[in-house]
Amino acid sequence: MEIRYLSHGILESGGYWHELFLAQTLEKKTPGSHLIILRNNSIFRGWRHILLQYWAWKNCRSAINIVVVRLAMISILRNLFSENRIFIVIHNYDKDDGKSFALRFYYNLLFLLLRIYKTSRINIVVVSPYFKKYFEKRLNSRVLLFPNFFDTGLLTSFETKNKKNRIHLGQWSAKNSDEIFTLAALLKQNNYESYFSSLDSNMENKYMNYGIRYFDTYDRYLSAMAESLYTIAFPKVQEGWNRVAHESVLVGTNLIGFDQGGLGDLLRESNMFIVSSAAEALKLIMENRQTRPNDNFYKKYDINNATNYLNETSNIE
Repeated sequence: MEIRYLSHGILESGGYWHELFLAQTLEKKTPGSHLIILRNNSIFRGWRHILLQYWAWKNCRSAINIVVVRLAMISILRNLFSENRIFIVIHNYDKDDGKSFALRFYYNLLFLLLRIYKTSRINIVVVSPYFKKYFEKRLNSRVLLFPNFFDTGLLTSFETKNKKNRIHLGQWSAKNSDEIFTLAALLKQNNYESYFSSLDSNMENKYMNYGIRYFDTYDRYLSAMAESLYTIAFPKVQEGWNRVAHESVLVGTNLIGFDQGGLGDLLRESNMFIVSSAAEALKLIMENRQTRPNDNFYKKYDINNATNYLNETSNIE
């Protein structure tokens, strides 16, 4: 049996790693299957998006297809009269996150199609309990929860007591709330160094209140975060789960964040700090408040438990 994972984009984001591991876990769970990974690294904006849809139409034709949400519509149409299965991964959704009119129209049309076209061959996959509840209600459909999984042993090995007077502001993103920049200024006033991490080497720079750092290896990124006093997660949109935040917990760096979508699920389950403003976060930092998750949190999202999630929740035979 052939499994295909179709993705697109320039950077290997947290979403990409989540989808890839889902595809690899499906392959591991399905006897006699083999995985084909197809990733289109071209930039598709405006009318070029039509070329991306054409690329997906040509390639979405395996017994099991894993696709991102922007390829979902064409993938459903491509397999309308086949027996092929489709897994549509939706990390998060926020109608107020500044989408273009065309993209909002696409999402609404896709959600309408999913509500009308009921078939066990189409599976919606989300990364957090928040969005499982959201889409089960909105789509009136069964939704598969497949969270982020990590090599827990590897990440916990980076934990250190040699902390530096530094705050990790999370990943550089247009989805960050303005409160993160307010906090960076407050940290500067109180003699803390702060930095964003970035997947793009071109973004590395030093600004008045913070820096943007690019790490050429995963180990260096983890080491820097482990040496930080805290990691901050201040999204202005409803988050899917926030992979960086989860990594921070596993390397032993306390997490402070907003109760936004799946990020709220993560903060509560990991016993980390929920705040609503930069001022609240600064107070926690100045007081050096610390906490730890229980042992079950480390075990639950360990990479070796991924197949169990599919065994319990999927209908793949």
